[in-house]
Amino acid sequence: IAYIYYSGSDYSYFIDLDADEWKFLWYSAPNARAYRQYTFNLKVTDKEGNPIDNATVKVYDKNKTLEFETKTDSNGEIPEQIITRGYYDQAHGNTLVDFSPHMLIVEKEGYETYIMYFAPERKIDWTVSLERKKEEKVIIERRKKENMEEGLVLGFGFAIVFFGLAIFFLKGGEIK
Repeated sequence: IAYIYYSGSDYSYFIDLDADEWKFLWYSAPNARAYRQYTFNLKVTDKEGNPIDNATVKVYDKNKTLEFETKTDSNGEIPEQIITRGYYDQAHGNTLVDFSPHMLIVEKEGYETYIMYFAPERKIDWTVSLERKKEEKVIIERRKKENMEEGLVLGFGFAIVFFGLAIFFLKGGEIK
């Protein structure tokens, strides 16, 4: 049980508080809020466990509000972040005004985008592995482009031959 007294600030922040049950008694704090927050640490690696630097990491709450956006360092790690799960206030009593599920997005050029939904209940310390994009997609695109260029050249060549034959037959089909 937490006792919330008005202390000059309307907001209290409980970071990484481990509680099985959240109960509040509100004393002289009609506008107070108690925010439930958790630290968030993340490491990004490839499938072999090698760190990926300069990957973009974003976390959004359920209302699509950006909680944070940051980049990984040379160790594949982001600076520690704080995620707000939600808040309690006098109007809602012991019912959490919940900002979850949160959405984690990890992006890096050359890798598949990683997306995961989660609801923080305790301190977070995760490792995410990214998969390289499939090379055959790139090869197929290159082949399509080459095939299109070849088709244009062949089509233009056939057009010249057809035009020459048309003139030949229009003149009576005689070779002099």
